Amino acid sequence: MKKINVTYACVAAEEYPGCADLLDSYSEVNLVACPTSLVGQAAAMALAKSDVLVVDESLLTRDGLQAVQSAHTTYAKLNILLVYENNNNNNMMEYLTVGVRGLIERKSCISLLRRAIPALYAGEVWMPRRLVQSLRNQSINNGGSLSWEILPSMMPGRGKMN
Repeated sequence: MKKINVTYACVAAEEYPGCADLLDSYSEVNLVACPTSLVGQAAAMALAKSDVLVVDESLLTRDGLQAVQSAHTTYAKLNILLVYENNNNNNMMEYLTVGVRGLIERKSCISLLRRAIPALYAGEVWMPRRLVQSLRNQSINNGGSLSWEILPSMMPGRGKMN
């Protein structure tokens, strides 16, 4: 079985202590790199070799959504998994529109990471059911102001809800 090449990007190695070690311990994962930015030559080299990018939400505050969108556009086969802490529906929809295909709450990261990475690698979308329901409800309550149509296009019959 081919190992899944994963890059874990966060602001600092201590941002989510142990995440890199956890990823490195999975027999099905090859941890390519742990850049502290998505901008620059080192990140580009790591992303070019990666199947999945696990990115911490705190990195987006510094590097911006453009960095994620650029990674998504430049590396078409790269699947992006965002580890988030702040569940803001507008932010979640924005993340999905720039190419994020998986969302994991930081508090659930350890228990779900091992299942989410192979699912993304297989072309599936991964996100909490309650988030999907919340986004759907918000879209209905706001008269469809959120671009709900994006989810079916991202999930061509394959999606994992956790």
